[in-house]
Amino acid sequence: MIEIIQRQRWSEYTRYLIVGRYCSISLDLFDTFHSSFGGTAFVHGLWVDEIKRRKGYATTILDTAEKIARRAGHKSVFLEWHGADTPEFVLQWYMRRGYNVREREDDYTLLEKTL
Repeated sequence: MIEIIQRQRWSEYTRYLIVGRYCSISLDLFDTFHSSFGGTAFVHGLWVDEIKRRKGYATTILDTAEKIARRAGHKSVFLEWHGADTPEFVLQWYMRRGYNVREREDDYTLLEKTL
């Protein structure tokens, strides 16, 4: 089961902390365009317990974050991939899920998905 455990309202954005039994993710929804990444919705901190990977948990929790962003009126969602911290197969997985490269430099990639 996936649930929103916390909704934090800050001065310029709302952060959703979403968890499941074996996974978690954070979603920041900015009130206005955020120049650091070029949009208004940003996903970060996607985590799945190592022994539960490749069982659909990441798909389910990322879908949940995207649905929250869509329902709040956001047209796209962004995320970052860092090769120093995350294997290449994760980047490929994001791309199969509809994320497109917005910016790439060395082992850093900014990805965007239209909702």
